[in-house]
Amino acid sequence: MVSPCNNYILGYIVCDMEEVISKGTHVFKDEKVHRVIVIDDNRHSTSLRQGYGRQAIDLQLDHSDAKIEVLVKKNAKLNLKIFSKGGTIKLRSKCEEKGELKLDGMFHAVDDDIQEVDVSCNFSEKDCKGEVVLKGVAEGRSQVVCKGMMTIGKKEKKKKRDKRIVNKKIRAPLRGREKESKSGFKGFLKEDFLVLDPEAKVDLVPGLEIKNDDVVVSHSASVRRIDPEDLFYFASRGVSEEEARKMFVEGFLVAGC
Repeated sequence: MVSPCNNYILGYIVCDMEEVISKGTHVFKDEKVHRVIVIDDNRHSTSLRQGYGRQAIDLQLDHSDAKIEVLVKKNAKLNLKIFSKGGTIKLRSKCEEKGELKLDGMFHAVDDDIQEVDVSCNFSEKDCKGEVVLKGVAEGRSQVVCKGMMTIGKKEKKKKRDKRIVNKKIRAPLRGREKESKSGFKGFLKEDFLVLDPEAKVDLVPGLEIKNDDVVVSHSASVRRIDPEDLFYFASRGVSEEEARKMFVEGFLVAGC
């Protein structure tokens, strides 16, 4: 059951989630308005800030089961940062023509948390740009599954004429066929996780679905473990192991964001 205290983030307006659901689809007159919708089954806190030229939205989720929908309008740019401690995150995004999305996902699983991250970004329109970075830390006996997917470009159908003879010349048949459309996409997908304890488990599944050749894109995934020598270095300078671990977590998640 949806709690009335939970909120929807819709465009630049924070409103009651049940009210938004009852009204159904919303139509925006401003073509550059971003739509970010968050459905949270448990609890979450959100912060929203507006930048110049590029809009920025920050979301903070605490052990939530959240579904996030993002729409970047034509010629618009959006920075979206998500920090989630535990829980399940399912995000679906779409960019319209010449839209730009920069997504920074930061995830932290501790103790016996089971965290599932499912991110799918659609860049099928022309001249889109996308930078998707999914970073996380696993501690204790936590288990993390992180799936990132980018869909780039699309197929267009081009009609062709039926085979026939006109003025004793055979024209090429023009039946329906699929033709690659120009995409012009530029971007990357990166998944990077840090494991702090031997019993923690991380499974990364990055994927690209590319439907034409007019793209510049890359993807990578890495899982690293903390080096005992690093902890020894901190200990030799009077920093406790607990404080050192906190510093590792904060530095790893914040770096580059």
